[in-house]
Amino acid sequence: MSTPLTNWAGNVRFQHRRFHAPESLVQLQNVVRQAQRVRCVGKGHSFNAVADTTQDLITLDKMPQELELRGDVVTCSAATTYVELAAFLERNGAALHNLSSTPHVSVMGAIATCTHGSGDGNGNLTSAVRSVVYVDAGGDVREARAGSDELQAIVLGALGVVYSVTLQTQPSYRIRQDRYTGLPWTSVDASFDALMSCASSVSLFTRWDASGVQQAWVKRREPVAPATRNFFLGSLASAPLHMVPGMDPASCTPQGEPGAWNERLPHFRAECPPSADGDELQSEYFVAREHASRAMRAMRSVATDLADVLLCGEVRSIAADDFWLSPAYGRAVIAFHFTWTSDEARVRSVLPRLEAALAPFDAVPHWGKLSLFTALRLCALYGDRLRRWAAVARRVDPAGKFRNEMLDRLVAAAADSKL
Repeated sequence: MSTPLTNWAGNVRFQHRRFHAPESLVQLQNVVRQAQRVRCVGKGHSFNAVADTTQDLITLDKMPQELELRGDVVTCSAATTYVELAAFLERNGAALHNLSSTPHVSVMGAIATCTHGSGDGNGNLTSAVRSVVYVDAGGDVREARAGSDELQAIVLGALGVVYSVTLQTQPSYRIRQDRYTGLPWTSVDASFDALMSCASSVSLFTRWDASGVQQAWVKRREPVAPATRNFFLGSLASAPLHMVPGMDPASCTPQGEPGAWNERLPHFRAECPPSADGDELQSEYFVAREHASRAMRAMRSVATDLADVLLCGEVRSIAADDFWLSPAYGRAVIAFHFTWTSDEARVRSVLPRLEAALAPFDAVPHWGKLSLFTALRLCALYGDRLRRWAAVARRVDPAGKFRNEMLDRLVAAAADSKL
C-alpha cells in the first residue's frame, strides 16, 4: 500500500516507500516483523520530520478502538484522539488532569513529545501515563510500566509501535473560561507569578511588541467567584475572541459560562478546525520558571524580527515532571509558543534570532515543532537524560528498526558525548 502523505500543516511530505494501515494486532505485528525500518504516524500535528521514515510508515487509525475505564485509570488505543477520550471520560464521570489546546491530536502522538497542557499545578500530558503496550522490533508484545526505563524511552517512538495506553484519571470537574484584553507589560512583569498562578490554566497571547499582552485566557475550576471586570490592568472581554487576528472565534471554546472540563480546557472546540486551520507553522521553546521575566524581555527585543511571520505568540506555565526527555523534567517551566505563517523559508530565517535570544536561558525546543537545534546542542542541554534514553533505545532496539534520521543523530550524539 503506497499513499502519499503530508502532515497536517502540509510542510512535511513523508518519504516512506510503503504505507500500512493494519486492522488488527496480528497485522501490526506482521508489518513490524517484516520491516527493516518503520515509524508510526499519529494525526500529523507535528511540524518537523520526527515521525518520518524512508521505509515503512504505519497508521493505527484502522485498528480496533479500545476505551475502558477501570477505577481511576483509563486504557485507550494509541490512535484515540483527546476529543474521543475526553468525551468518553466525561460521560463516565471521569476526567484527565490536563488537556492540550488542540484536542484533535492522538493520545500517543502527544505523549511521544512529552509536551502539551498548561497550568502551574499541571504536568504535561505524558505525566498521566501509567503504562503502554507496544510491539517491539521482533513483533512481540511488550508492556512498559510507570517507573521503568522502557516507559522513559518510549518517548519519540524509540522502542516500538505503541498501540495501547493507560492513563491516570480523576473525577470530572467543571471549568469557567474568562478572557481579558490589553494587559500592559508593566503589569505582567510586576505580577507574573501571581498572574500565572491565579487559575488552573492561564495563556497569554502576544505579538511581543510594545502593546503588551493582547489577550489572557484564564481557565478556573469551579466553584469560582464571578469574573472581575479588571485583571492585572486588562479588561474583561465583552465578545468571543480568537487568538489569531482575523480568525473566526466560533471555533474557540466558550468563554464566560461554566462547562465540562473537556469543553473548556482546550482552546478549540472538538467539532471545529483548530488554530489557523492548518495554514500555519508552529515552534515552541521551554525555559525554567525562574528565567521567565528575563526571557520575556529578551523576546520583546526581537519582536520586530518576528513581526512579518508571527500570527500570535502564547505564554504558558507547566509543572515539573520526571520524564527524561520532557522539557519540564525536575523543574517548572514557561513555554513560549509561536504560531507562524505557512511560509517555512521565511519562518526559518527568523529562528536564528529567536533562538539566540532564548539561548542564555538554556531553552529547549518542542520535539515535534520547528527549530534549528542540532542533535549536539540537544545532547548538551539534556545531558545524561538523553544518554540514558539512547542507551535504552540501543538495548531494546539494537538494530535501530524504529529510528529515523532525527533519532539516528540523537543516538549518535549521545554516544559521542561519552567520549
